[in-house]
Amino acid sequence: MKHPSNKLAEAALYVIARKGWGQITLEDVAVKAKISLKMLKSKNDLLPVIVDYMDKKMLANTSVSTGGSLHDRLFEILMARFDAFQEHRKAMLSIFRSIPKDPRAVCAVMPCIRISAAQVIDHCRISGCKTAHTLALFGIMAATTRAFAKDDSADLGKTMAALDQHILRAEKIGLFKEAG
Repeated sequence: MKHPSNKLAEAALYVIARKGWGQITLEDVAVKAKISLKMLKSKNDLLPVIVDYMDKKMLANTSVSTGGSLHDRLFEILMARFDAFQEHRKAMLSIFRSIPKDPRAVCAVMPCIRISAAQVIDHCRISGCKTAHTLALFGIMAATTRAFAKDDSADLGKTMAALDQHILRAEKIGLFKEAG
């Protein structure tokens, strides 16, 4: 049996892929998820559910490795996130295009980004200032998301190249250090 939040996220992503973020209604999502409309207060309440769903997929598709470089671990986990996005590409691109235009949506998603970044930091065993790492990861993800939006290839080659480049830039200026 699916976790209720996964069921809601999948229903929301299905509806968003068909109608676009700007056109969905809470009723559309509630009907698809087979839940009471009373459980949903705002469209923006779907964003944390979707981010959590993507985090679960990202973490499920990566291994906690004691070997390999920090760069490789960062690349693996962040690329797993883009692979999760790819499964729901149309919906995710609609969300990515819409959120910056809606201050309430930005406010709804920002705490989720902090939690996601903390999971990446812990998973990759990065030491140092979590605030700086969170901001660096946000920058890497935002910049790589622009490449993802333009990458129509099945293997996400352009996305991988952009991700690698952005991680290298962060490493060059000393943003990431291996936990001792």
